[in-house]
Amino acid sequence: MCKRTKTLILIFSALLAPAASFASEDLVIGIDADLSLGGASAGQAIQLGVRLAVDEINAAGGVIGRKLRIEARDHAGVVLRGIENLKELTKEKNLVGVIGGIHSNVILS
Repeated sequence: MCKRTKTLILIFSALLAPAASFASEDLVIGIDADLSLGGASAGQAIQLGVRLAVDEINAAGGVIGRKLRIEARDHAGVVLRGIENLKELTKEKNLVGVIGGIHSNVILS
């Protein structure tokens, strides 16, 4: 296992230790990026990078015994869509973080 993966596991473990009693439920990593239009190649690269990290972490036993799951949303470079995606993602039980794309107008809103 690479040093970066070990670091990610350590960080997630520290953040999620209080939630250890729900060990059977997956932890959710959200992605809100342009997955279909002008920034799609960057958004898809972000999604692939997150997928590789999640697969590696899950293969190593997850975080405090819990598997990670990705929930991806496509904002297509549209600010209002990005806001709605984030609102939708915050309703996910066990959401631990959201990774965004390169559209600063969407991220800053």
